[in-house]
Amino acid sequence: MPKSLPVKTRKKLINRVLRQKVPVAQACREFGVSRFTFYKWLKRYKAGKGLKDKQRRVKRFWRQVDKEIVEQVQKIALGHPKWSKYRI
Repeated sequence: MPKSLPVKTRKKLINRVLRQKVPVAQACREFGVSRFTFYKWLKRYKAGKGLKDKQRRVKRFWRQVDKEIVEQVQKIALGHPKWSKYRI
C-alpha cells in the first residue's frame, strides 16, 4: 500500500467513482487506498480545497525545549562525556 498517492492519481480515483460510477470499495482496492482516506479526499475535493496533503503549521511543540538550551546541554555533555543525564 503506497504511503501517499500523487495529486493526479487521487483525481483519477475520484473521477473513477464520480463519473464512471465504479463502487467506492472497488476503486479504493484498485488504487490501494482505504475508504476512510478516499472520503477525506472527496470531502476536500467537493469543498474546492484541492487534493494536496495538508502541511503542518506547528513551528514548535508546547513541550519542546528552546534551541539555545539544547546547545547548552550539548556543550556541557561534550565537555564532560562521563556525566550522566541526571548530572548534566
